[in-house]
Amino acid sequence: MAPSLGLIVSTYNWPAALDRMMASVGGQSAIPSELLIADDGSGPETAQVIERWRDRLPMSVAHCWQEDDGYRLARVRNLALARATADYLIFVDGDQILHRHFVRDHLRAARRRTVVRGSRAFLSPAWSERALATGRLPEWWRSGVWRRAAALRVPLLSALLYDWRPRGAEGHNIACWRADAIAVNGFDERYQGWGGEDGDFVTRLLHWGAAKRRLRFSGLVYHLDHPAASRVTQPQNDLLFRETLATRRIRADWGLDQLSNSNP
Repeated sequence: MAPSLGLIVSTYNWPAALDRMMASVGGQSAIPSELLIADDGSGPETAQVIERWRDRLPMSVAHCWQEDDGYRLARVRNLALARATADYLIFVDGDQILHRHFVRDHLRAARRRTVVRGSRAFLSPAWSERALATGRLPEWWRSGVWRRAAALRVPLLSALLYDWRPRGAEGHNIACWRADAIAVNGFDERYQGWGGEDGDFVTRLLHWGAAKRRLRFSGLVYHLDHPAASRVTQPQNDLLFRETLATRRIRADWGLDQLSNSNP
């Protein structure tokens, strides 16, 4: 029996992209049991998109919002994680569009005590505009697709070419069991600003004893072009990550357990 699956989508003040993301959720060949929008302080336009889709999607939809107080992705993911009820969770970003078999691929790849990283292709500015306007996605071989191999879905190759190397983790497309995420106390909220919280999360899962699997040729997302986030906080986040590696930390120092004590 397949596990129940929850999709956690992080977003911040890009309602047009979130609208396309939610449309791609509704078009999945395997429908998740719940959708949780981890909203890092967006304005009312984002709430309107979520409400518009709430009655159109065949699953429960939760809007997990926190006040806009800087880049606090780790905390808002914890808010969504705390509300999730599904057995298995996929974390993705709201500036992406899912391949129609995205959820099915992740369910097929789910293994006990294993964290899974999916694939991401990048759309050019022109194709991003087209995707936002029409919802259409380009074929993998188009010139407007960057990292074309990541946009190529071949389930047979995906089944044969497992990548178990414990390296690299990006929160744009990772999946794990909810119980495992709770065991490591979720995301470390000391990470503020861009970068590091997802790699820290996966690394602590590996320290705890989980395996890591990278999907190739399946579990695909298409990233919409946009200006890069500020990297000003990256040095301090890198220090936190090096500490996690050096101490083989398992539980987040400031994670799920501390939600009730942190600032709203």
